[in-house]
Amino acid sequence: MIKINNKEYNNYDIEITWGDFDVVSNGEKRKGSAPFIIFNIENNIFIGIETIISKDMWKNMNLNTKVNIERYISDITYKDEAGWISIITGKYNCNILRISEKEFKIEFCVESEEIDEINIIIDDVIVLF
Repeated sequence: MIKINNKEYNNYDIEITWGDFDVVSNGEKRKGSAPFIIFNIENNIFIGIETIISKDMWKNMNLNTKVNIERYISDITYKDEAGWISIITGKYNCNILRISEKEFKIEFCVESEEIDEINIIIDDVIVLF
């Protein structure tokens, strides 16, 4: 389920693309390959969550343990009929719960400061491997 403001969407596609990163995060230099999670809603709205969580970090997450990944989100993108915008400076929260070897439940919400009055909630399962 994805909710944007007061409108709920249940018809959308989830696309995962992997890209390399090389960052200093919280004083630690890390590099690897991380997922960019794209939610394509009715072919006219896109929400993207870019992470800096390496494949090894995903694979080492414990089963049935909720993990807050806010500090590992490098960008949040939003596209609608008005165009693309990065909403990384908004207030957001993102938790991941590993539910199987390949599946992760994502609980994500953002209140944008860049776009007037937009709130996004995502509650769904992503398949990474």
